[in-house]
Amino acid sequence: MDSRTAAALSLLTDDNEILPVESLSLRNTASMLGLPEDVLKDLSDALVEEGFQSLQTVGVLCDWVFEWLAATREHLARVIKPDSLKYLFGTDFKKLKDDAQRASFALPKLQAALKLWMNGKPLKSIQKALSDKSRDIKRSTSARKFVIQLIPDIAHLMGVPLQILQGHSNVHADEKISPSTALGLANLCVRRGFD
Repeated sequence: MDSRTAAALSLLTDDNEILPVESLSLRNTASMLGLPEDVLKDLSDALVEEGFQSLQTVGVLCDWVFEWLAATREHLARVIKPDSLKYLFGTDFKKLKDDAQRASFALPKLQAALKLWMNGKPLKSIQKALSDKSRDIKRSTSARKFVIQLIPDIAHLMGVPLQILQGHSNVHADEKISPSTALGLANLCVRRGFD
């Protein structure tokens, strides 16, 4: 108990004074978004390397985020609630041994379902991308779970690049980058299913 209290107090006391301003802005952005700071740092570095200006459409942004997740598979369970993934994919997902295997299993299905969702396809089409079990196909069970449980998480994740740009990258840049319309609307477009 004492070590946990001491650790929490150390975060509140002199730790912020030692942090460089860049790390402090990243920490503030991470706490605002509810994401781990190291994950946000990896995503921020990848976005800066890619260039925010290259993400000109919501579809390009979504594809880029899924490519980043595929390259950093250990982050999937830290940016999307593991319980939501277990709820959607069931025992097939739970049987997998580690986060890398789970990400390899889930990411292609999630990306395919998201593309269908954003292109306005019906739940029956989305269902085929997620599960081919006959009991699921009849009522589009997995597609319903995807829309209710995972679309909010994915929409939040697609809004993160804008927050990184505004709350971290532009804070330290000599030349401020104006966010593209796609960055500004990605969260809403994913949530509502617009491409």
